[in-house]
Formats: sequence, C-alpha cells, structure tokens
Amino acid sequence: MQHASQLGHPNPAGKAGQAMHDPYGGQRFPGQQPPYGGYTPHHQSPGPGASPYGAAGPDNQVNATPTLVLGILMSLCCNQICGIIAIVFAALAMGKPDQPTEQARFVRYANISMLIGIGMWVVILVVYLLLVFLTVGLSS
Repeated sequence: MQHASQLGHPNPAGKAGQAMHDPYGGQRFPGQQPPYGGYTPHHQSPGPGASPYGAAGPDNQVNATPTLVLGILMSLCCNQICGIIAIVFAALAMGKPDQPTEQARFVRYANISMLIGIGMWVVILVVYLLLVFLTVGLSS
C-alpha cells in the first residue's frame, strides 16, 4: 500500500517533496487508510456493553438542586401531585451523594414526574379552552 506522499498528493504539513514524519514507519494493516497529515487519533473506544457517553460517576455527578427547585415551583404553579412526587425524588437524590448512579436515577424519576405533570396541565388547559370557545360559540 502506498503512502499519500508517494501518490503525489500535496503534503499539508511541509513543503512539496518533503516527507512527513510517520510514527508507524509506513506500516499499515490490510484495508487501512493512511492517516491524513500523518495524524492518527489515540482514542480508545469503550469496551463491549459500555456506553460511549459514560455513566454517572464521581466526575459526572448529577446536581439535584435544580430538580428540587423546579419541583417546588411545579407544586406551587402547575400540578401539585406531580410536583410533590418530584420533590420527594429530588430529596432522595440529594440524600445519596456518595452513590452517583442512584442519584442520577432519582433525578431522572423526578424529571419524568415533572414532565407528566406538565403534560397533564397542558391537556387540562386545552380542554378548558375548547369548552370556553364552544360555550361562547353556542351562545352567540
């Protein structure tokens, strides 16, 4: 297999005709493309079954305080039942600072309960507005 400099392609790192440094000495595996500009990323992919985004860990802790504040606002403004459920889950998450996976799970539960509450609020609002417009339309 020929290197890019041997194929007559321009050398982006140096002058024309000047060879680029290849840390692998031009050695390639079958079917492997030569690296562009001589750069090969040193990224290791996660092992089998591992998430490429990473799990919640000590560096990846979830902050439950915003979820608690939103749960309180929801219980005051929108849906008291789902807001209280979100507050309970956020408080449970705040009580587990040394277990980031449990903390992330409880924050996720709180967020789901708030989304359900907002969805219920939107449905109730739409039904109310339809009933108001139908009543006004029938009375005229």
